[in-house]
Amino acid sequence: MNKILVLLSLSALALPAFAEPLPVRSEATTARGVLLPVLGRPHGASNIRGQIDLTNEFVLSQVGNETLTVDVETVALRFSETVDLENDWFAGMEITLLDVGGGFMDSLIEDWHEFFGLPNAGRERRPQDQYLIQYSRDGNTVYEQRKSDAGLGDTQFWLGKRLSDNWAWISAIKLPTGEDRTLLGNGELGYGSWFDGRFSGGAWSGFAALGASYNPKAEPFKELRREWVGFGGAGLGWRWTDWLQLKGQLNAHTPIYENTQIEALKRPGVQLTLGAGLNFGQTQIDLAFQEDIVTQSSADFSLHLGWRWTPDQR
Repeated sequence: MNKILVLLSLSALALPAFAEPLPVRSEATTARGVLLPVLGRPHGASNIRGQIDLTNEFVLSQVGNETLTVDVETVALRFSETVDLENDWFAGMEITLLDVGGGFMDSLIEDWHEFFGLPNAGRERRPQDQYLIQYSRDGNTVYEQRKSDAGLGDTQFWLGKRLSDNWAWISAIKLPTGEDRTLLGNGELGYGSWFDGRFSGGAWSGFAALGASYNPKAEPFKELRREWVGFGGAGLGWRWTDWLQLKGQLNAHTPIYENTQIEALKRPGVQLTLGAGLNFGQTQIDLAFQEDIVTQSSADFSLHLGWRWTPDQR
């Protein structure tokens, strides 16, 4: 068995191909109106992507005169395309369809917490698989949503320029195609720019990115929203065989809200994603899960299934 593992590792070291990062970001409902792009995208290699992200969130917090409840499960279906242009330029777009409601994962997550002796964060105080987003301040309900919803999320367009073999500069806009009243989108245009680096050597590859976005204040949390949000990420991929890649990455953003004592709103968000990529020629399948490193400010748990097709570049 040890000889087999050594041979597999040596074969992987001879493969120079880059392990594409996982196309994930924060899936928190309260972060949905902010431009948080996918980081580590291919620098101009034309491709078409489809993905499904299943996310479960739970926050039950009361601090001083504020109360926040977030009990929601979201299915996000995304389609994106990147096109290689002339003179080292590239462009792309992403369309998102969202279905939000009570879901079905509450019992599974509670059993998982109980099995490993993990805290349940008050989940037992809420009915299972029931949808509620509610924020109150000074005894007044600022926002409340109990009805499941589905529809188009905000749409992103981006334009990038390759600065070298490893680095690119990318800018994006987020169109307010999602309904802000039901937190499917923001209701205002968003703008962002970031530097994106990719590195590889032998079987290992990675990425690092850093940038910021401007997001005009919009309802329903207009008085609490920050207009500027910084974001970044870093990840590593290891090609075990010519068809299997193991991946891990961190995504983070600065606090999205201010003038609040609710930890879930005023904290920065940090997400850890672990997964694998399966390569089948021009097609790659990604399987991954995401956990919140900074609790409550990111979604509790997300499952990711992605598909990418790259046309023949010859």
